[in-house]
Amino acid sequence: MFASLERSPFTAGHLRGTDFLVMDRYGHGHMFTPEQAEREKQRHEAEMNADEEVVLYVRVVASDRGSAAQYAFLKSASPSLATPISPKLPAWRFDGKIGFGVFASGRVSACSTLDGAPAAVDEHSILLGPGKAPCWNASSRIAAARALDFFLEKQHASGFMQNFNGYILETGAVLWTRPFAPTSSCSTRPPRSLSSR
Repeated sequence: MFASLERSPFTAGHLRGTDFLVMDRYGHGHMFTPEQAEREKQRHEAEMNADEEVVLYVRVVASDRGSAAQYAFLKSASPSLATPISPKLPAWRFDGKIGFGVFASGRVSACSTLDGAPAAVDEHSILLGPGKAPCWNASSRIAAARALDFFLEKQHASGFMQNFNGYILETGAVLWTRPFAPTSSCSTRPPRSLSSR
């Protein structure tokens, strides 16, 4: 599994991620401060109209190492709800002639192949004989962010972290990774950047 630009060579000179604020805007329940909302608005158009998109490439190989036939269950990348209260999914379909997941707008969400040919359906149940293996490849546009920097950049001036509406427990995991000695005072705030180590 790796992420790269859709057309450029996979080299260090062509690395580019998706802006974390623009990515977060599309997450259900995201939380922006007024300043973060303004920064996202300024960056949105350039990010959404970039020359190339960031694509996630995944290769799955299922093999039967036993002495009897076994089933391999494979599912292509497809839109799904993050939570039971997530907004309704956009209309989409799977085109088995070319192995694409396609939104009603015509935009491709994922491309899937099975053993080098376009996947005919988005879910497969394949009976493998001993020593046999199918190869499932999928690629999908993703929004990428460095995990800790994402939390630190989204941190409020007060030190409060909330990146998902109704969920604030992620703060502890971030603080445990930092060279910060907690005190009994909530006004003491850890450094905002990993580069300050």
